[in-house]
Amino acid sequence: MCAAGKDFSLASVGEGKENQIKVNWRRWINKDNETLFDLIFGCIVYSIVFEAIGLLVVENKGSYSLGLLLGTAVAIGLSVSMYKSLNNCLVMTEHQARRNMVFSTLLRAVVILLAAWIGMRSGYFSFPGIIIGILGLKISAYFHAYTNVYIRKEGKGMGSSDVDFFIHSYYEFKLFGVTLSINTTMVTTVIVCLILLALILFARHEIMKNYDEPNVVQNVVEMIVEKMDAMVVSNMGIHAKKYLNYVEALMAFIFLSNISGLFGLRPPTADFGTTFGLALITFVMIEYAWIKTKGFGIIKDLLDPFPVFLPINIISEFATPVSMSLRLFGNVTAGTIMLGLWYALMPWFTKIGIPAFLHAYFDFFSGAIQTYVFGMLTMVFISNRYD
Repeated sequence: MCAAGKDFSLASVGEGKENQIKVNWRRWINKDNETLFDLIFGCIVYSIVFEAIGLLVVENKGSYSLGLLLGTAVAIGLSVSMYKSLNNCLVMTEHQARRNMVFSTLLRAVVILLAAWIGMRSGYFSFPGIIIGILGLKISAYFHAYTNVYIRKEGKGMGSSDVDFFIHSYYEFKLFGVTLSINTTMVTTVIVCLILLALILFARHEIMKNYDEPNVVQNVVEMIVEKMDAMVVSNMGIHAKKYLNYVEALMAFIFLSNISGLFGLRPPTADFGTTFGLALITFVMIEYAWIKTKGFGIIKDLLDPFPVFLPINIISEFATPVSMSLRLFGNVTAGTIMLGLWYALMPWFTKIGIPAFLHAYFDFFSGAIQTYVFGMLTMVFISNRYD
């Protein structure tokens, strides 16, 4: 592929328009394009199937069809963008490739958000139809070996050396003499936050559009908020009002991060830096509640039952954020590694259908459980400080 990239660059520079067309065509029919063909074909078949389903069950068929068409077009555009981005990286320096990958990833996220915004603001394109169409890229990836992990293809198939579930640095810079970098976790965290913001804006738009006549979105949002409020109140009692916004925002971010693997992202919570940061915020709130309730009485608590236990009590306090962060990090990382190994090492026919069940467990079910556990621990630890 590197040779093809070199031929392409030479043709584009000095061999004229005719040679450039020949080289472009040769690259297009090259075996390396099989992945792109598979993804595009999968998106088209997927959209046809869901178009047939939509015509049977959806009331506003025109809006749904236009939304599905737009979503499918976005999915195909994303697959082409990923293919071109990877090809460009092969003829770049390492530094240039990292910058290119960050830019292309953020650009694709912006395109998805723009399509979602069109669905929210326009009455011609159905928002659910757009989302279903975009998800076609992920579904079509189930039928191909390239998904969730970066696999190097050299004409020899795949092996253990192709497995990659590590965090990569895309761009490095210096700030006050300290070398900092933009890595995988930062990019995926920004994407998750943008998706969460888009969902909030969509819910607000749907609720305010016809406030006097509740629609499906308003009913769903109210049900989720009422359930979350009830859970926080039942665990924190009279102190719940102070922490409602924090606990619910925390659990929303963790859950969306945990299930981001469904969209081909590396979950931000599979990075210990992310989980430890979340646990550290909770730890600060725990200690704040303790100091506010006991004041200098915390010294007496640290000396219980005997002064000799002071070091042990101090260690147990700082063990709280460590244990919370390691629990979340370990479970999410285990799922990421298991799925990466499955995609990279198993035969091609095991990647048809089966990954859907694996994602349902490792991403959705396990992600929901870990979100609930982290949220419950946060509420219990904070409320215990008021006793």
